[in-house]
Amino acid sequence: MTIQELLTQSSIPSQYGVMDEMVDPPFIVYMGQSPDIFYADNQSYVQNKSYRIEYYFKDKNEELEEELEALLSSDGWIYDKSDDIYISSEHIFTIYYYIERMQNYV
Repeated sequence: MTIQELLTQSSIPSQYGVMDEMVDPPFIVYMGQSPDIFYADNQSYVQNKSYRIEYYFKDKNEELEEELEALLSSDGWIYDKSDDIYISSEHIFTIYYYIERMQNYV
């Protein structure tokens, strides 16, 4: 399952890169990150697909976070989670999730 397919299962609106239009929080913006590739025998042996998910919110909602984290734990994805980060210029909080899934090409 792709990260796009995974996030569409969430009740939180999500968009790749930037939100196309103004959306009230909570919402998710996600971006791909440079993959780590392990080479063996002159070929790509293992590659991880990596993304950074930015979850924006005004009010802390642990149920929504748990919903998102359950999705991120499914289908072979693993993740790390940041602290709650306050963006004072926007009067909003964000949490960064760094997720990846290993793929074997041999």
